[in-house]
Amino acid sequence: MTLGRVRPPVSLAILALYAVFAYFSGVLITAVNSWMQAPWGVGPVAHVLYPFMPEYGPNAVDVPKLVAVKLAAVATGQPISLIVEKPGVAQAVGIVLKDPMVALYSPYALVSIFHNIIAAILIGLAVATAGWAFRYFKTGDQKYLKIVKPLAGVFAVIFVIQAPIVAHFMGEAVVEYNPTKFALMEGAEKTFHDPIIALVAYGDPNKPIVGFDQFEKACLSHGNTTVGDLMKAVGLPNTLTLQSAGLTVDFSKIASVKLADLCLQDVQKAKAYMPLIHTAYYTKVAFAIIGGLAAAVLFFYFYRVPGLSALATAIARVFGDERRRVFILALLLVLGTVIPAVAGWYVREVGRKPWTVYGLLYPSELVTPVPYSTSPGFLAFAYLVILAVNIGGLFAMYLVATREYKFLELLKKGAGVRQ
Repeated sequence: MTLGRVRPPVSLAILALYAVFAYFSGVLITAVNSWMQAPWGVGPVAHVLYPFMPEYGPNAVDVPKLVAVKLAAVATGQPISLIVEKPGVAQAVGIVLKDPMVALYSPYALVSIFHNIIAAILIGLAVATAGWAFRYFKTGDQKYLKIVKPLAGVFAVIFVIQAPIVAHFMGEAVVEYNPTKFALMEGAEKTFHDPIIALVAYGDPNKPIVGFDQFEKACLSHGNTTVGDLMKAVGLPNTLTLQSAGLTVDFSKIASVKLADLCLQDVQKAKAYMPLIHTAYYTKVAFAIIGGLAAAVLFFYFYRVPGLSALATAIARVFGDERRRVFILALLLVLGTVIPAVAGWYVREVGRKPWTVYGLLYPSELVTPVPYSTSPGFLAFAYLVILAVNIGGLFAMYLVATREYKFLELLKKGAGVRQ
């Protein structure tokens, strides 16, 4: 926006400052979302309810308060938001999460941050590469090809960092902290053996891929333990009364509910998402492979490596003359980044269901009920806004990326380079 209006160093400084805050925003958003995926700091709380789940780091929560708030939502049938917004309730309950910064240093958050930001960079590079490749396709001007070449090279290098390295660590985090999500991704209704998946996921080809049959068996290990037994274990009374807030919650009607039944019920809810998550995950993988192959062909087409370049050239020729092949390969880069990003985020968000905070809280316990928000008219409006923002964003990246040599000319001028 500032090119041609202020001196190039000022323009670069504005761009750099914007980038810093954009990345910082991405870090914070991803960290909070990661806490919803793997609630770091709740220690063994989720494991107590679902024996197949891991412990989530150190215990940084007041367990009796957390259990009380959770059970209050279950007993009253009201979302936690409606309960705590009553005058004095939040003050009476007090602090539940003792260290909110715990969300920033969870291992799940760390790998998610790198994975998401690199994915965003790859999408930007792909759109820019496709934009310049389209200019070359339309005009045949070699100056556009000279821009596509380094962009394709940078894309290939970053893709190699993302796909086999960062994405692998992201997958390991899912395997460790989201057992039901991993089973959904692999379609593991029953436990099965697959040496390739096991080697990638566990580092051991002989280890079975744990399925929902094992989760159900783990639920049954609760035996006859009830919610009332859990309440006694954490020191909760049968009736919770916060006199200062005028709130009374009677837990007696849920005290006899078996933990095994609650566990099995949630496992079945999660299992219902298997067709969606399994399909979305392997769609993501398929298009990521397409993007990776296109990146490799484009890289070795431009940068000569004995044997590999000859193979890349032979593959590229399938798409026609040079202008067409460069554009098609660049377009595949866009498909190989945008679709995996969308499908991957879908797997991440829907895959943690039926929980909003994995293993702890349901949407019904968190979302304030607003009837209009579920009406067909509002949903259609929301989808249109989101679609417009995404299309507008992609088009804006294309426009910015294809502004001829304006940016480079101003940069040279500002640096005092003679033409």
